[in-house]
Amino acid sequence: MGTFRNFVMRGALFLVPISVTIFVAKWAVTFVDAYLGEPTAALVRVISPGWLLSVFPDGHVPGMSMVLLLLLMFVLGAIASWPIGHKGLRLLDLVVPRVPIVGGIYSSTRKIVETFGETNRFQRAVWFDYAPGLQAIGFVTHELIEETSGEKKVVIFYPMVPNPSSGLLLMMRESETIPLDMDPKEVFTMLVALGATMPDRVRIPALPAAPPAPPTPPAAEE
Repeated sequence: MGTFRNFVMRGALFLVPISVTIFVAKWAVTFVDAYLGEPTAALVRVISPGWLLSVFPDGHVPGMSMVLLLLLMFVLGAIASWPIGHKGLRLLDLVVPRVPIVGGIYSSTRKIVETFGETNRFQRAVWFDYAPGLQAIGFVTHELIEETSGEKKVVIFYPMVPNPSSGLLLMMRESETIPLDMDPKEVFTMLVALGATMPDRVRIPALPAAPPAPPTPPAAEE
């Protein structure tokens, strides 16, 4: 029974990733078909050869809408790479945000996509003390100067796992962070893999000691 159980567990470890991949792929194809299924079928009926229509007379070829989506993204990417096309697509950023309700959703989604689509948004990865005796990894997304004290602070995005697209936004002194000698892309991959791709040996230098608190002035005697 022990051998049987071990074989079943090993088979599950082999089968589960494949099953999840198939499930996600099937869901993605079904989702795209819901929106591009009819336009794709109409296009297939117009440009496809006769033998294909004899197999799919209504034009609904499984997975073809996903191919159309990839071609559409390729064309938009090519247009956005040209200066004139880039300016034309940016008109959406001026028009759509002015539409009530829809504009707020578009603007928020646009900022999230740009943040995770451009590596330079994550300037660097750092260690920081999340709690006493507990260190965490975050991404520096912005630097600023506090006007009152003139102290430099950093804005840190602290992602959650296994979904690093959500997390916390923290602000702390730059002196309270430790640079991590890893590329932000590598750190992001490590978070998605739940730390499994993290190096076996890392060097985390100690944070500088906090400056001593100023002495409390003695209370005035009455």
